[in-house]
Amino acid sequence: MKKLLITISLVLILISLIGCENKNENKNNTTETKTVSQQKEDEKNKEIEESKQEVVEDNKKSENSEDKSKPIEQKKDPKSEIETSINDIFNNGDYTNAKLNSITVNENLGTDISNDYIALVYLKFDIKNSRKTANEVMKMYSDDLVAKLASCSEISEIAVFWEDEYNNRTVKYAYKHKNDGFYIMDIAGE
Repeated sequence: MKKLLITISLVLILISLIGCENKNENKNNTTETKTVSQQKEDEKNKEIEESKQEVVEDNKKSENSEDKSKPIEQKKDPKSEIETSINDIFNNGDYTNAKLNSITVNENLGTDISNDYIALVYLKFDIKNSRKTANEVMKMYSDDLVAKLASCSEISEIAVFWEDEYNNRTVKYAYKHKNDGFYIMDIAGE
């Protein structure tokens, strides 16, 4: 009976050892499988990194070629700066019953001065008023707008066009820049 118990004990020990070895083999296989999948992932990541590096190098090459042809400091387009200034003044001002339709900035071809522009501002006056009252308000708004632009020396002339629907007309106020301010030089349509 002792022999039988010893034999059974030995068999159980062997079974448990063999079972542990199989578990360890499974763990090793899993580790090897993870390693293979990790290797594939690493290869993909490496390819992606190489592609990114190529793109970065291409961008650097194109930037270097652009840097040689362009000045280091790029300035804004004076026309767009003038348009933005006019837009900001109008939107931040108290121009009741007036709407900004459009702004056009053209180079002044009548002079040889560089950065010399003419601004054309198109507004709409949309309230029921007498012709006289409408004239007074439109002129006052035009004067105010150009006075706020007096510091912009790049504008040599401004023409403010008003569409007055109620009185069925278009009115123009033209200004010329001199002595650090704008002076009216023409009124049409009043």
